[in-house]
Amino acid sequence: MYAQATGQISGVVSDPGSQVVPGVKIDVTSVSTSQTRSVTTGADGTYQVPLVNPGIYTIKATAPGFKTTLVEKVEVIVNGTSRNDIHLVVGGVVEEVTVSSSAPLVETGNATLGTVVGHDAIVDLPLNGRNFAQLGTLIPGVIAAPAALGGANGNATVGGFGNSTGSFNVNGMRNQSNNFLLDGAPNNDSFNSGFVMRPPPDAIEEFKIMTHSYDAQYGRNAGAVVNVVTRAGTNTWHGSVWEFNREAALAAKNYFSTSKPNYQQNQFGGAAGGKIIRDRLFVFGFYEGFRLKDATSNVLNQRVLTAAERSGDFSGSGVTVKDPLTGQQFNYLGTPNRVDPSRISAVSQYLLNTYIPLPNAAGGFYTAAPANIDNRNMAGLRTDLKLGSHSILGRYIYNHTNLYGPITPSNFAPTGNLQIMTSQDAMASDTWLIGSDKINVLRYARQWITGRPNQTSGINLADAGYQFGSSNAQAAGLPNVTLTSYFTTGDAQQPFAYRSNSTDTFSDDFTWTKGKHNIQFGGEGRRDGIGLLYINRPNGAFTFNSNFTGFALSDFLLGYPYMFQQGSGDPAMNGTSWTYSGYGQDQFRVNTHLTITAGLRYEVNKPYTEANGHLAALHPGQQSTVQPNAPLGLVYPGDKNTPGATYYADTNNISPRIGAIYDPVGDGKTVLRAAWGMYFDSVPGQGDFFQNGTLAPPFQPLQEIDFYTRSSSTVSSQWFSSPYTGVAAGAVGFPPGLTFIGWSLPHSYKTPNVEHYNLGIEHQFTQSIGFELGYAGTRAKYLPIFIEANPTNVLDCGGFVRQCLPGGYTCGLSGDGSRSSDVLGGQELVRLAAGAVDDAQLPPDDGDGGLYVEPFDRRCIGPEYWQRFASDSSGDDRQRRLDRCSDGA
Repeated sequence: MYAQATGQISGVVSDPGSQVVPGVKIDVTSVSTSQTRSVTTGADGTYQVPLVNPGIYTIKATAPGFKTTLVEKVEVIVNGTSRNDIHLVVGGVVEEVTVSSSAPLVETGNATLGTVVGHDAIVDLPLNGRNFAQLGTLIPGVIAAPAALGGANGNATVGGFGNSTGSFNVNGMRNQSNNFLLDGAPNNDSFNSGFVMRPPPDAIEEFKIMTHSYDAQYGRNAGAVVNVVTRAGTNTWHGSVWEFNREAALAAKNYFSTSKPNYQQNQFGGAAGGKIIRDRLFVFGFYEGFRLKDATSNVLNQRVLTAAERSGDFSGSGVTVKDPLTGQQFNYLGTPNRVDPSRISAVSQYLLNTYIPLPNAAGGFYTAAPANIDNRNMAGLRTDLKLGSHSILGRYIYNHTNLYGPITPSNFAPTGNLQIMTSQDAMASDTWLIGSDKINVLRYARQWITGRPNQTSGINLADAGYQFGSSNAQAAGLPNVTLTSYFTTGDAQQPFAYRSNSTDTFSDDFTWTKGKHNIQFGGEGRRDGIGLLYINRPNGAFTFNSNFTGFALSDFLLGYPYMFQQGSGDPAMNGTSWTYSGYGQDQFRVNTHLTITAGLRYEVNKPYTEANGHLAALHPGQQSTVQPNAPLGLVYPGDKNTPGATYYADTNNISPRIGAIYDPVGDGKTVLRAAWGMYFDSVPGQGDFFQNGTLAPPFQPLQEIDFYTRSSSTVSSQWFSSPYTGVAAGAVGFPPGLTFIGWSLPHSYKTPNVEHYNLGIEHQFTQSIGFELGYAGTRAKYLPIFIEANPTNVLDCGGFVRQCLPGGYTCGLSGDGSRSSDVLGGQELVRLAAGAVDDAQLPPDDGDGGLYVEPFDRRCIGPEYWQRFASDSSGDDRQRRLDRCSDGA
């Protein structure tokens, strides 16, 4: 559920004798728009104004027998409570007493941990690339993600793979577990789970990172909630222009470098907002351009062929080059290590002459630093309209990225890689004030991303001398050619040719202030769509090493590849997922000292289904009827116990949440807080839908031709130009040695869930100095990781149950198949074990009595070992997997 990006104002009204005064009229007026909200104090003298937009307000308190009291400069922050106690003075209502408020330092309304970053800080603090999310690392419990997991890249933008927009890890959670909101509406990439829109700082009013124990109205993820509020127009026109420049000429070079790669970055734009109709219609718009030339990460230092080597003369190369046809050293016209020029591959000669430069440094090396070029344009418009009791907000943001990487697909690419992405965001909401005690917020939001993360050269293979064709016209280009330990050339091996994401969200939130209760409930329906065209080696991929001549450069010159691979079939994927959620919460003010917040949330994240059923799963021992030629254990939607998503949704996602705020003095200066809650996490489409289908046989089979297994006496440059010559066709769709990634068993998935619990104290010493001390705990279960099933290695099961299946054996936890080592017709099978069994992911006892953190995915790269240990107090047997693992995505 995505709540309105608002705060609240509350307080206690008392007379000169410090006795509470009921029935006092409280008017809260926005300084910038003159909009007013009115409430009345209750029997205990307290008042509360929920769902107040961030900004500066004036509070007016009026009651018979007392002077009218004005409290000025009341600041409201997003998801925060501004506590303003009012002390009335005896006198006539026409008389006024004016006091000034100060920004609240102590949170008195909820037990959520988090920090607000205001507009001045966002604009004034130095930010690389003006990425507001970098300010999150200044907050306790927040650290920048490792570079391998996306990091906090200042130039982060949506694109292909990775999670460069995830930005940070919070309280040990993964950076994929953050929930980004924009004016309370979703701002998440359903493929990678990072943010989509990154407005410039000048267009942001403020944002808050809620790091822990947030209310029941928030869901989708179990990490942080990052709620960004965009700027709105006011009764006064205001605007700004900016230009930020980084110039290589003004920067120092690296101490160990002999040159300084080019780096030029410019960010420029403007923003303005004001009234169209005073007190009624407001507008705010912005534009920002981004231009970057960056060669700092593109330093080439590659060994290439010299002019002599291109003609076949390796006599000065310091190596012995042998003729695989004779087994003897090459010797042409009496020169040892010289190749007959007539044997040079025409394709190799074409690539050398067209794309691979001659050396420009000693030792046959080519050095250069070609620049990446990143051009972006972003613009947005927000309108706010007040119609009676309705406040209507409409917003649209557009961003276009054109990123060119000269060496992204290979060291010497034919055209480099061009990434073109367009992202758009639209939102409309209606905040309806139903009297003074009821508010309803209805919202529709849509985000969509379209583009081409990889755009290949489009070169016709025949023009380069090849005698085979591309398997997909949308990614036509040259084969990717790798010379092991030397250089690469050609187009991308696996071009991400097309990507389309969309998220449509309908939500409704209702707030009812009744006596001491502030009751909230609401619901949401969200549809996520993902369209992909990720193509596996459509133009083929050649690998050269020293297998035939003893020198990789001469193997390449003669056209003797070590291996060739090419994918085929239908790589297109079109997936749809639905999410449904609802919540209810009561903030109960027991008295002026104690407030209890209790809520319950329920949500179901349905797994993605694919329009053409191009998904697969692993059910050990089951033969597919949908794909009868599939190896034993590989099943598809439509098979027995195999739904459209290949696994069933976990529907047991009930999230209780409770918090207590205790003010022992009752003046809002010292607060004790405690909270506990259950939070569920969603699995990004990249780690689920994409992995479950993009390489699933037989939809996109990969053909591999291993030339190294052939006799050296049969070598021919035709292997490079026409690799399929003499190759018999294999089994359609199911080649030997295939690799598969998918889910095991239809009910194996359990939604990742995390417990949050915290305890803390906060005290305000002066108007500008405060102190907070607290403890935050996080306990996670069922977090998804990749586990290799090692199907061809039958392991000793030790204390585990060993099952005999028609295709081989499986080692499982108590026979449930959660950890398997299967022999399935000689096929390699890999599964994504997200929620299969508690012990297969996170030992359930880890983290008891303290802070449990799991910041990284873990991918096993070595042997796996398992250890049983004693039963716990509940009598359950526990197993722990001890891996040699590396941190990684």
